[in-house]
Amino acid sequence: MLDLIHSFVNIFAGGRSEIRVFLFIFYLIFLGLIYLIFKKKTFPPLKWKYFGLTVLCMYAYGFFLHIYIILLNGLYWADSIIVGNNGEISSSVLWHTHIAKGIFGQIFYFFGKTKMATMDAGGAYLGFFPKYVFLFGSILFIIIVIQAIIYFITSFKLLLADKNKRQKLLLILIYAIISFSLIKTSIDGGFLNYSFLINLIFIGLFVFYLKGKLLKKYYYYFTTLGVVLLFVGLYYSHFSTGYSLSMAYGATLIFLYLIIFYASECKIKIDFLILLIVLFISGWYVSSGRDRDILSYAKIIIPNEQTIVTYSEKNNEVEINKNEHIETIGRLTKEQGKNVTYTPIMLPGITCMGRAPQKEFNLNLISYKKIIQNSFTSSQFIKITNESSAKSGNHWQTRLSVLVNPCVPEELSVLNGELLKNNINTYLLVNPLFYDFSND
Repeated sequence: MLDLIHSFVNIFAGGRSEIRVFLFIFYLIFLGLIYLIFKKKTFPPLKWKYFGLTVLCMYAYGFFLHIYIILLNGLYWADSIIVGNNGEISSSVLWHTHIAKGIFGQIFYFFGKTKMATMDAGGAYLGFFPKYVFLFGSILFIIIVIQAIIYFITSFKLLLADKNKRQKLLLILIYAIISFSLIKTSIDGGFLNYSFLINLIFIGLFVFYLKGKLLKKYYYYFTTLGVVLLFVGLYYSHFSTGYSLSMAYGATLIFLYLIIFYASECKIKIDFLILLIVLFISGWYVSSGRDRDILSYAKIIIPNEQTIVTYSEKNNEVEINKNEHIETIGRLTKEQGKNVTYTPIMLPGITCMGRAPQKEFNLNLISYKKIIQNSFTSSQFIKITNESSAKSGNHWQTRLSVLVNPCVPEELSVLNGELLKNNINTYLLVNPLFYDFSND
């Protein structure tokens, strides 16, 4: 059931960590409870434009932080980056920015927590900006959350006054999904993320709904748009996994919103509602392909005495051990305190073939330390060769060529470990082709 809910939450608040799932469930229940508590009380309404203005400020905040990092390192605006710093790794690209997550990294740092094993908490960005920058972002984020709750209690509650139970439940659900998605995407996604753009469309539709305008024709328009996006996603699935997934998720989110909006109308046509449900399930199935792959991976049974390959952050080394008892990859991953979506366990002969050709890729490394030619040591799992560093502004650029054994777990963590062993503690990897940014 948790895996199913996780896959559902990914439609409007995608990511790797499970904490989003629990936060959304808590948020939905919380909204339901405060509605029951305050439904007979009236408060001065909060105008939606104040809430909207604060949200836009939060999005602009994350956007400019990303642009700053790009300009600081002399990169092109569309470049994707992986940031290694403070023992953590994070990624960011203009259409899915992560740098605003540094507000959480700063908060965790104040409490002495500098590294999170199963999630990207933004600690990698600490040090790139003065502390007050992330402190300001933290305050702005808290204001958004408070405003979302106040708007629900004051203004949104008025909309529910003349609605039946079905309509009330669905309208509360749509508010929970849209507001949660907006808040999450403001620090993890940004302006150009598909969920923000689709949220804007349906917020506009919701404004029409509030004004009593008929939405019938808009339902048909957006149904057509969703179908087009879904087919475009399927077409591009052979060329670009990230692009295809974004299209599929976008289509599925449109169908989800259409179902809830349409089902909350006073009068509905069952045949059209069924059509929307079928389209939603189809989109969900396509967009959840990665979730199903992860679930299948987690369910793989590890035989007794099976060779297992894992990565130790403590030693910065790939380790080979024998499994002592029969269990699943998912269970062993939890025992090790790792995130299963990073494929932290490899089983030679089951999840990989050790004699298969090695993966090869080239990287552009930006660091604050000069690296002499071919200074990296090699192992049976990873081999790094490099050119001499070239000075560029206040940093150094180095071209890396990397060979990775097919049975390496957590490829990015292994590469990070090799850099740390060479005292390269703060760095950027530019346009890393081996990394799928659609996973974040």
